[in-house]
Amino acid sequence: MYNNTYCYYMNELRDILTGHGYNIFQYIKCLVDQIEKDDRVYSVQWVLYGTNVIGHVYTMLLCQTRSLESAKGGAMRAIGLYIEFITQLSMMDTGICNTYTPYTIGCKDAAQFVYKKIFPDSQCEYIASELVTISTPCTEKTEDITHEINPAQFDLYLETLHEYKQIIQNMTHVLFSKERFYDNSDTDGTTDYYSDVISKLLNMNNILENVPIHISVYRHIVSMQCNNHNNGEHTERMNPQEYSEWITTIICQ
Repeated sequence: MYNNTYCYYMNELRDILTGHGYNIFQYIKCLVDQIEKDDRVYSVQWVLYGTNVIGHVYTMLLCQTRSLESAKGGAMRAIGLYIEFITQLSMMDTGICNTYTPYTIGCKDAAQFVYKKIFPDSQCEYIASELVTISTPCTEKTEDITHEINPAQFDLYLETLHEYKQIIQNMTHVLFSKERFYDNSDTDGTTDYYSDVISKLLNMNNILENVPIHISVYRHIVSMQCNNHNNGEHTERMNPQEYSEWITTIICQ
């Protein structure tokens, strides 16, 4: 009976972590699709901030609804809203719109725009409501049947999710190092670089998903990532292959 209960909790936790990983990679895919559609690229800072916003929406909806399906569905909607907003920022940045500049509107405004749409009853103000209307990319239907997350383990689930999000966030912050994201016109091969990065991230995430779930294991991985930076080893100078080998060694210890 104990083993069955433990397996149930681990499977539920695995689903929560996998849900976040899925959302992040869907976000990256949607960004690439939007860039190819509009032939316009985004600042990497905007891209990286989006991973935080989507992660926050996912976590907040888990806390609010205790439903994995609702959290995943809300995060998918956040992806579309965030990309909608930064598409407008990109238009302003390239001079298509000149009412605002990237210095008056930024990542935090995009985040507030998303939060206001997802959580309309919250006290959240945002700047630049005069947005050009565009189609919202990457919307996805969620299942009507919902499963309520077990409340007895919810605090542990959130703690573990926090560490898991830190691992993914650190990976993206190290590897998303070029100034523009997926720029076909970049002479240094931005498109090829990020294609390699995305491939490596998928591979590293698959390895991470096969590691036995334990919060102490995740905290160790996060600690090693932080120590590497604090000791001046500068993982940001590694190419995707070098970083992939380095972090995979830590994950599999």
